[in-house]
Formats: sequence, structure tokens, C-alpha cells
Amino acid sequence: GSGVQWHLHGPGFSETIHGRKHWVLYPPEERPEYDLDYASRHWMENTYPLLEDWNEDGVDLGMEKKKHDEFARGWKKKRGINGSMQGGEKTRKISYEGRVAERGPSGKKPWECTIHRGEMIYFPDQWHHATINLEKYTVFVSSFTTEHEG
Repeated sequence: GSGVQWHLHGPGFSETIHGRKHWVLYPPEERPEYDLDYASRHWMENTYPLLEDWNEDGVDLGMEKKKHDEFARGWKKKRGINGSMQGGEKTRKISYEGRVAERGPSGKKPWECTIHRGEMIYFPDQWHHATINLEKYTVFVSSFTTEHEG
């Protein structure tokens, strides 16, 4: 299992062209506890088994979406990301480290799925995610987009 360590960024899509890729994701208000000196496989083998299952608490998916939307609105507002101009350019330059540090690590298991050849995943804005390749060779394409408030 090679893969990509935990990170976050703007919204986008990822399609698996060959092989299978396992995704683990946390909403913005949660964050995984990890060490950048170790690969995502190390996290899955050593940290994942110690985490609580979301289903034990009966997660309300509507409430999770509401919390995500509220976080995204507040995050954008704090950083002036609404098309306003500051210093001659849009304010999309972000310090991820400072924002991640202000939230404590999640004790819950991540949302997860496996994307097979020809399948696609959408990852929302500022969701923490990591991947593990489940085949010897995995080929994927990622495209990034912007979300618009309607």
C-alpha cells in the first residue's frame, strides 16, 4: 500500500483509471491525528483500529452537513473568500497549519470508501483526506473546482 498522506485543500473530483484506491475522509470540523513522517498505511495500521465507530453514536448526516456548511461559511468569511479583493488579488492564500491546529483531533473513524476503476469521488472543500492504493499499480486523475454559494 502506497498512497497519499493526510492533507486538505479546496473541493474536487478524483477518478480511478486503473486499480483501486481506498479513501478516508474527515469533515472540516474534525481532523485526524497523524505524523507526517509516516505514510497513510502506517496510520491505517496503527491509529485506525483505536478509533471509535461513528455508528455507535447514531450520527445524524443532516446535522453533519449543516455543521460542514456552517464551518465553510465561517471559514470563507474569516478569510474574505467571497470575491472581494484585498491587496489587488482574491484572498485565497491560506495557512492550513494554523487552521488545523485550532481544532482538536477526532477520536472517531473517518468516512471511507473504495473507488474502483471507472469510479469517481467528490471531496468537499477543506475535508481532510488520505488514500491507500490497493493494487500494485493505481492510476488516477484529480481535478479541482470551486464551490459557489447559491
